[in-house]
Amino acid sequence: MISFNGLLDAFSDAEGAFMINTKNNKEVHFVFQITLHIDDIGAIYTIREKLGFGVVSIKGNTCSFRVHSFKVIVENLLPIFDKCSLLTHKQLNYIDWRKAIMLKKLEQINIRSLSVDTFNQIVLKIV
Repeated sequence: MISFNGLLDAFSDAEGAFMINTKNNKEVHFVFQITLHIDDIGAIYTIREKLGFGVVSIKGNTCSFRVHSFKVIVENLLPIFDKCSLLTHKQLNYIDWRKAIMLKKLEQINIRSLSVDTFNQIVLKIV
């Protein structure tokens, strides 16, 4: 039998997204999302229930599980993905996403907001 973490890995590899968004072109925000067909909403609710965090939404014939709280991402989600090995290019996406999150965390420690311009300058240096 496949463990929950194995299922989370599989859904993340197949339908997951590690996203970096901007708000009002001023602040950088991070989102993890798994989007499935509405027929699979049971899986989405199971992910939410087992993890104990995140938001489920329905739009048309799709349903999504999303995590957008920076604190929850840092304290809960990163440790889960640090322990797993995604099998597709998503592993590389995760590594880059994690680096960007750590940059923002460092900015928070320095009591500054990570602006889009600063973020873009940093990304250009690490890419």
